[in-house]
Order: sequence, then C-alpha cells, then structure tokens
Amino acid sequence: TIMLLFIFLHTIIESFIMSSPSSMIFFLLFSFLILSFLLFFFFIFFFFFFFFFQAEDGIRDAQESRGLGDVYKRQVWHEVTVGSCAIAAVYDKKKQILYVGNLGDSRCVVGSVCADSGILESVEMSKDHSAATDSERLRVRTEHPSDPTVIKEQWDEIVQEYGWFLKNRARFTRSLGDACMKDVDSASFYNDRVPDGLAKMLPLPKKPYVSNKTEVRMRRVAPGDQFVVLACDGLWDEMSSDQVVHTVRWLIDTHGRGENIAALLLNFCLVKIVRRLQAEEPDLELTGVPDLSLIHI
Repeated sequence: TIMLLFIFLHTIIESFIMSSPSSMIFFLLFSFLILSFLLFFFFIFFFFFFFFFQAEDGIRDAQESRGLGDVYKRQVWHEVTVGSCAIAAVYDKKKQILYVGNLGDSRCVVGSVCADSGILESVEMSKDHSAATDSERLRVRTEHPSDPTVIKEQWDEIVQEYGWFLKNRARFTRSLGDACMKDVDSASFYNDRVPDGLAKMLPLPKKPYVSNKTEVRMRRVAPGDQFVVLACDGLWDEMSSDQVVHTVRWLIDTHGRGENIAALLLNFCLVKIVRRLQAEEPDLELTGVPDLSLIHI
C-alpha cells in the first residue's frame, strides 16, 4: 500500500514540478502529512497485536504452570501419604531353612504336623506390626514418651468397632512409604493440605511414628511341615492362624495339590464374610460373594 502511494505521489509531484514550484511545495507537505498519518496508525496497529499476543501467551503459560503445579501437588500428596506393608519368605533348600522378613501387619504361617501328637498346628513366622500388638504399642510409646496420644483406642468407622490407632491414622506400626508419618518435611506438607476432618500429624515426627525396620525370623524345616501361607491383614482379620492352616489342609485333601489352593482359600474367606454380614447386616440383602463388590463401591 505504501509503495503504491509513493508511486501515486511521485506521479503527481512530477506533474506539478512542470507546472509551478509553489504547487510542488504544497503537495510535498501534504504528502508528508499523509505518510506520517499512515505510519502512525501502522505502528499503533503493530504494537497492539504484538502486546496482545504476548499477553495471551503469558496467560496460557500461567494456566499451564498452574495446571502443572496442581499435578505436582497431587503427585507429592500421593508420595507422602501412600504406603504398604510387605512380607516375604525365602526357602534355602540346601540348608533346609525358611527365612521370613516382615514389615507391617501381614503374616506368615507354617502348617506343621506335631511329631508327638500328630495334630496339625500353626507356626507363626512373623509378628503383626500393629497397634493392637502389645509389644508394638510399648515400642512406639517408648520412642515417643512426650506424646501421650501417639497410640490410643478409638472408634473405627469402617469396621464399626473400637481399635488401637497410631496417630489417629493407622493401625499398622511399620510399613514402606507413609512418609508423612516418618519425615518432618513430609509431615509439614501433609498438615498444610490435609482435608477437613482428618487429624494433622502433630507433633511433627522428629522420630518416625511408623518404623521401616524389618523383622526377620528363621526356622529349620521339620519333617512335619506341610505348607506356608503368606497373606495381608485382610485374611487374618477374618480368620485366625489355626483356622487358616486347617482350612488349607481341608482344601488340599478335597481338591488336590494341583488346584490353586490360594484362590480357593480366598473364596472360602469371602464366603465366610458374606455369611457374617448376612447375620449382622440383614438390610444389605447379600446373596453371594459378587455382592461384596457392590458394598465396596
């Protein structure tokens, strides 16, 4: 547009140069004013769009940063609050020794037939690291003498019964993870963002409330040892160690060693839960194991 304007003005100027010098000066001034006017609006237009797009990019970057910040906070929240109990068993065939390492409220039990009586017995190869275990309560209270409420008995809304809780949050006393109960910085992050209704981690854990120290036990395998059962607290909350070993023996005798005894034991426990709930909570109208998933949801 500017080039066309220059060509147009050049043609006019040449025509006036041939006619009158005063006319030529008038048109030069007129042309200068028009060009100044056009350049002024051109720069205004340019800077308007430049700053507009810069501001839009800034807003978009801020929104993305805020979104990434929210994702980061969720990830960090997940990292400081999530944990797990763990248990493992290793059998040294050469030495005929069974090693069991436990961290939390899972349990390992050996089903063994007593040589003297011939009766199947349960031999516990781990101790439950739970607030309900006397020795664990004593250990935690000894490590936190200035906190009288570090472990206390209170109502459990989930299972509808009184139970021992560690810092109003956990029944286990040892675990992997659960950094908010072990580390001051993680506990501070947790306290700043804990939802309403949940207790804060106070005082801050200068010493871990939940230990990450594993206990290891060993046993020389005896001729009467039949099998080993490892399970989390979901099984042991419903069945005792003796009940489990006798149920496993019955399942093996009934279905044979080739069957998936672990799956059969799990189903046996779930059926047991259904029958208990049918007696305790008839309003639930449970008809079988599949209905348990509906309660969970």
